[in-house]
Amino acid sequence: KPNGDSVNINLTFCPTSRLEQFTDEVQFEIQRLIKPLFMISGCCQDIDIRLATSHLPFGQVCLNSKSTRQLQLSNRGDIGAHFKWDLEAFKPDFSITPTQGYINPKMEVIFSIEFYPKSINSDIRYERIKCELEATKPQYLTLTGMCTEVLPKESIQFTTPVRTSDSRQLTLTVPRITNQLHLKPSIDGAFWSGPELLAIEPNQTKNYTITYHPLEMTSEHRKHVGSIFFPLPEGQGLLYNLTGVSEAPKPIDSRSVDVPP
Repeated sequence: KPNGDSVNINLTFCPTSRLEQFTDEVQFEIQRLIKPLFMISGCCQDIDIRLATSHLPFGQVCLNSKSTRQLQLSNRGDIGAHFKWDLEAFKPDFSITPTQGYINPKMEVIFSIEFYPKSINSDIRYERIKCELEATKPQYLTLTGMCTEVLPKESIQFTTPVRTSDSRQLTLTVPRITNQLHLKPSIDGAFWSGPELLAIEPNQTKNYTITYHPLEMTSEHRKHVGSIFFPLPEGQGLLYNLTGVSEAPKPIDSRSVDVPP
């Protein structure tokens, strides 16, 4: 071109994947000499949200107990997004918190998932539970586990006159805990009662008092039966069978009366 003329240069930036911020120099060659022309910079932002795993196994959990696992959702991209789980897909054996929210760029969200099976089953499987993500494809999660019956540790016998009480102490030790644990026992049986909550410290042995207070008498062939279950961490538990014998009432007092002849 003659001296003083100009040429328009059209640049097209069409990335096919996410790119970090970059800066490059555009050069031109004239008479075998390479000279800088101008600088260009740019980036390509994208949503990159993923679950740490698509399959979360819980293993074996005792009936009436529960197990908790954590799952991480990471946003490696440059744009935040809302998320929302399909809650109905977790029922009736699982639950998750939080159920919905917003995840910022370069951040993580930790989900807490509980497994509390309702019946004995050797293969509990919830496949492809959907987590909806804003402006990008959803993530899917498969949950598996099994539920087994708890074998009784021992059988506790109670004997008392009707409408009086008989108490027994159960000695409990929970291994492999690092913080204080609050146990909420489940008592099955109309005539037994005990504290609703029991706190146990690490490496501590704790006594739990259960009381039998029958309001009706038993017979030789019909005794009162019940059970008490202590749910433990990681889906384990302690089960005690309870048997009660309610005898005839004892007299409160005795008196003699003289009857004249």
